[in-house]
Amino acid sequence: MSNIKISICIPTYNRAKYIERLLNNIIDQKFHGLEVVIVNDGSKDNTSEIVSSYESNLRLNYFFQENQGRAVALKKAIELANGEYIIIMDDEDLFVENAFSTIIKNIEQLKILINNSDKEIAGFVFLCEDVHGKLIGNKFPNSFFVTNMVSINADNKIIGDKKQIIKTEYLKKVLYDVYPNERRMPTYILWSRLSKDYNVVFINEIVVIKEYLLEGLTKNIDKIRIKSPMSSKLIYKELIELNSDIYKSRLYRIKNAVNFHRYNFHSNVKTSVKTNFLFNTIGYLLGYLVYKLDCYKYL
Repeated sequence: MSNIKISICIPTYNRAKYIERLLNNIIDQKFHGLEVVIVNDGSKDNTSEIVSSYESNLRLNYFFQENQGRAVALKKAIELANGEYIIIMDDEDLFVENAFSTIIKNIEQLKILINNSDKEIAGFVFLCEDVHGKLIGNKFPNSFFVTNMVSINADNKIIGDKKQIIKTEYLKKVLYDVYPNERRMPTYILWSRLSKDYNVVFINEIVVIKEYLLEGLTKNIDKIRIKSPMSSKLIYKELIELNSDIYKSRLYRIKNAVNFHRYNFHSNVKTSVKTNFLFNTIGYLLGYLVYKLDCYKYL
């Protein structure tokens, strides 16, 4: 039996039936090295009662807070985690059959790689599929591919949701501050910050089934980003300002500049970004156009 301990961090709000489904799914994994950290963001349904009914079946770490948004709830879940590794799960998602057998097998096989890498390895990234069994996005260049979590998107053109399994001690070092009156901080800011100092191992095996609900974050991402403009522009500012040894793609840097200025226009507090004149000018002009399109569509 593996001695690797994993914390599953789940922020949730008014999703009792999905939490129940996910907890049953975790039990079905039959892996005993799990801590399930649930932060209830002020749900008005019976989430608390559902969770308490699983106390004898799972190692639960449950915290209730007044409704403050996913950014606060996710941060709190990570802070409460005690495992060696953390997996962040949305409450509507599920693990595939034998997901943890796959995860643990790869972690144990790659201990030699972890110990001999020229750059510290912060964790692993696996593939996801949708509810119809279709791969989300594309595969990595090869299994056991090693790079950072920004370069894999910027330089290797990998798209689609993936499932990160990150060492807890490293993830806690890069936690964000939450802006007043903003409810969403892009999770990608954690991966961007980790990329400064750490690589990860990318593995072409599916471990999670993602379901995109109509009322969920993914389906409404532009509206949600506009409502949290300081948080939204922060991630793009940090991505622009990453050194060129983290990622090479100029197009990716320009896209980040466009989105930085886009949300800078949405924000009441204007900030600047450190980048070259050309990228900043292109970003400003195109960002303004996208901002005006946002105003037409959403405001």
